[in-house]
Amino acid sequence: MIKIKVTIFCIISLFSLSGSSQKYNFKNYLPKINGLVQSQVKDIIQDESGYLWIATYGGVCRFDGDKFVSWKTTDGLLSNEVTCISDRKNGEIWVGTRAGINIIKDGLVQEFNVFSIFCH
Repeated sequence: MIKIKVTIFCIISLFSLSGSSQKYNFKNYLPKINGLVQSQVKDIIQDESGYLWIATYGGVCRFDGDKFVSWKTTDGLLSNEVTCISDRKNGEIWVGTRAGINIIKDGLVQEFNVFSIFCH
């Protein structure tokens, strides 16, 4: 009799747990298929506009929830090996690479020059 009660309790518990549990949706984004430049991610930030910026060993990507836009050495990055990223309140994205620092502003890449700060 106790075995039957325990079995019924377990069955009821399983049905009640499966009916109230949350389901999470995950989507994989792959290089060359979805637009992510490389699969090894070093850093991710979200800027004030809601874009996700992703630092990879193949460049930096901006993700708007639908598609990726990427910047590499061919776009002006000092190195494709991006190690860290940071955003500024003025809309600049600072990109740390193995070869130095770049700044992305309005989609354009420029090299960070320490002398430009002191020579204005």
